Order: sequence, then C-alpha cells, then structure tokens
Amino acid sequence: MSQTGAIVGDHDRAAGRAGARSGRVGLACLGLVTGLALAVTPLQAQIQGQPPNQSQAKTPRPGNAADSQQLQQQRELWDALPEVDRKDVQDSLVWLGFYNSVTNGALGQRTADAIAAFEKRELLEPGAVIAGPGLAVLRAEANRQKSAVGFTLIDDAATGARIGVPSRLFDRKESAPGRTRLWSSRTPASLTLFASGAEDGGLPAWFARATAAASGRKITYKLMRPDFAVVTGDEGSRRFFTRVAAGPDGLRGFTFVYPVTDAVTMDRVTIGIANSFAPFAGKPGAISSGAISPGLISPGTVSSGGQQAAGVPAARQPGGAPLTGGALLLGSGRALVATAAVRGCKDIRLGDTSATVTASDRQSGLSLLAAAGANPANAGPIVLAKADAAQPASDLALAAWISDAAGKPQLSVIPGQFSETTQAGKVNAALQPGGAGALALDSSGALVGIVSSLTAAPAVAGVTLAANHPLASADSIRRLLADAGVTPQANAPGAGPAQRQGSGAIVARWRARLAPVSCLAR
Repeated sequence: MSQTGAIVGDHDRAAGRAGARSGRVGLACLGLVTGLALAVTPLQAQIQGQPPNQSQAKTPRPGNAADSQQLQQQRELWDALPEVDRKDVQDSLVWLGFYNSVTNGALGQRTADAIAAFEKRELLEPGAVIAGPGLAVLRAEANRQKSAVGFTLIDDAATGARIGVPSRLFDRKESAPGRTRLWSSRTPASLTLFASGAEDGGLPAWFARATAAASGRKITYKLMRPDFAVVTGDEGSRRFFTRVAAGPDGLRGFTFVYPVTDAVTMDRVTIGIANSFAPFAGKPGAISSGAISPGLISPGTVSSGGQQAAGVPAARQPGGAPLTGGALLLGSGRALVATAAVRGCKDIRLGDTSATVTASDRQSGLSLLAAAGANPANAGPIVLAKADAAQPASDLALAAWISDAAGKPQLSVIPGQFSETTQAGKVNAALQPGGAGALALDSSGALVGIVSSLTAAPAVAGVTLAANHPLASADSIRRLLADAGVTPQANAPGAGPAQRQGSGAIVARWRARLAPVSCLAR
C-alpha cells in the first residue's frame, strides 16, 4: 500500500533516529524522508508555512529540558560556522548513513543526533565535529563514499537542471532535446533527467500518469505539493525514485533506477542526488549528439536518444500526420515497414511522400510499401546477420524514430538486448511510440532484425521503461527481400570484436536507408 504525505513527519523522526543508530538508510525510510526533505527547501518552504532554513531550528526533543538546553548550546556553536560548512556537515552525514533529511544548514534534533552518532562511532569527543577536528574526519569519510560512486555535480544543457551524478555507476550517456539519460551496460542502474513545456498538462497531469496502476510496478510512496512531486516504487528487481518540480517554464525532474539488491548503498546515493537537484538552474536546450560520448554521431545526423521527455507530443510530419514507425528503404521506390505501423491507415506517408502497401507477411509482421521517389541516395548495402549471430543478452543498437522537442521525427539510437533467441524474436529496449520498424543492429553493424510491433510498456515520470518487443528475424527479412528482388549482402565472415564500433557510428551507416512512417488518415 503506498504511503501518503500526511504521515511523513512522524515517520521521519522515528526513521531518522533508527538510521543514525544503524548507520544506514532503508528505502521505506528513504521515500518518506526524502519527500520531507524536498518539501522544506527554501523554494518550497512557504507552502508549509515556515521560512527557509528553519525546518529544524525549533525542534527540541519534547519532555527533556537538558537535551533542549544542550541543543541550544550546540546551535550557538553551529551558527558560528560558515553556511557552507554547516551544509557540508549534513551532506557528509547523509553519505555516511547517519542523516536522511534536508541539507539546509539548520541545526535540529535530527542533525544533532546524527553528529553525536558519528562522533561516537569514530571515538571523537562530543562537539568535535562542530568545534574541533571532527569536521575534517567527517569530510574525509564522506569523500571516500562519494569517490566510490564518482559523485559529481553537473549542469545538464538538455534540461537546464543541475544535479549530482554518481558517474562511476554509468558507462553510457544519451541526450535529446528535453532529456538526458545515463545508464550502465552492466547493471539496471540509470539516471534520467527530463523537461517538458508548460503546455503539457502541468504537475497534476504528470502525477496522475506517474502513479497510475501498471502491471509489475508497485508504487511505495507518492507525494504531491503545488510545486513538486515525489514518486517511488519497485519494478521487478529494480527500484526507482522520481522527483519533479514545476516552474514557469514547465516541469523538470529526474528518475534514478537501481537494483533492489543494492538498496543499502543506493538509498544513500538517492538522497544525495535528491538534495543536489536544482531543477531550474539554467535554460534547457538541445545537446549536440557529437558531444555526448565516444562512438556517437556528429550533429545533424542521428541523436543518441532512447527516451522521450515527459509530455512531448507525438512526432509529426510537415503535413500533420502522427509518427507511427520507421521504414527500411530498398530502392526502386520500395520500402520495408512493420505492418503495425501502417495497419488500418488510409493515407500512409513515407517521409513526406505518399505510399501504399503492396504486400504483407503475417509470419514476420512486416509489409512492403511502394512510394514514388523513395530511393536512398548514396546508401550502403543492406547487410544481414547470420541466423545464429546473436544470442540472448547480446547487445544491440536500435535505430528508431522518436519526436524531438518541436514534434518532428528524429532518428535515435536506443540500446537493446536479445531477451530470447533470434528464432523466438524478442528484443528488450525502451522504445517510444514510433518505434515499430526499428532496425536492430549487432556490434558489427549487421541487421539482425526489425521490430515488428511495440509491446505496451509502463512509464515512470514520463520515461518509458524497457520491455520485450517482437522482432522479425534476419531470415524473415532475407525471404521478403528475395520476394522483392533485392539481394542483401552477407555479413563479413570475420566480423566480430575487431570490427565493433560505437552504436551511433553503426546507425549512421544505415541513415540513408531509413525514413519515418506516418499516417495522415485512418
């Protein structure tokens, strides 16, 4: 059963003491405590009827005059410290698992308890952190924890947000207008930042979508205030934490996903990320795909983007037709497309050209289109992989169409994996609407399959999660090409690790043969 904001305060006080005693933070505590922490930042304090930086200032432990007097004495010493040091103490205590609330520089009972617990563990004299050598010890211990995950503050040009990133958890990065995603090729860990315009329904609409029931997804905590919202939960073996802020320019937020088995460590990291998040630090703008990461494509060719920013409308062609998928251009005015992308459509557009279905194959879920002038210029050969070239868990690069911030079709590079054998025809990837017909390419650049239809996938914070999508195999494609009189090129016998390239470079080789498909009328 999901928690609500109404019980945050009481749980926070109890969980804070338990966290200090145990030296770690559990997610049940994390969702509630972080929700409270975010609720009392200076920007948001007015909605709770308290001035900024006063969330802990008048919270002596009830019924204990000695403790109250001791806290007041500590506060006098505390207030003499520079604000940067006060916040640094709280931030360091977060990383060591002693503290799980807002880092605002104010000394309350939770901060005092956390300091005392750290001093006891390190065999320091009481008061050593505030007025002694304990601060240096605290910082050194916290810095070791931060260094272990590579925690770094970044300004994200795609969303305009500033946030702390545990960079060592990730080895991949992709960006598109209004969205940046970092993820790991080794674990389910990912961090996605997203932004959407003020016209996209606002915070209530986003909150309704983010908390809607979805198979396999359990919401463990949800909280909405006039200018921010927090949603946490579990999705199979993954745990997610989402925070979204509302401002004059729309919504900006992030979702951090990590394995449930790593909760003891990642809960602390989550609090660190949440407390570092400055959603409106700058103006959002497009990130050049050439500056994203090694192996990606130069600007103007392909965007390395797998997720669509929350609220971004479906891609549309100049004529106003919504994007339904992508097609592989074969030459001589023909193209291969997922049948699902054109099913029931009375006015098909291939790029900005009218097209008609000439043949459909029920077994593969693919169809042939005819469109005058649909001839790829300077296109390379169609290279098909062998039937046994890839096995379950093999990495793939998917060339799929999504919409950019202006609602125009944009080719994106999306990571994927075989979730079953090629014969079973399944690929696991986070595909947006318009992903039907996406090409699945192996590390040598050979075509392994085409996504024949999309499986409905749950979205968290406007970010579509990965799901298993049907994949028409290379053998099916080879058979359809033969029927169309097209002879593909066999994959080079020596293709393998030595010929591997970045996913962006792989998709760029196919760019001339790819076109968006849309439906103007049904």
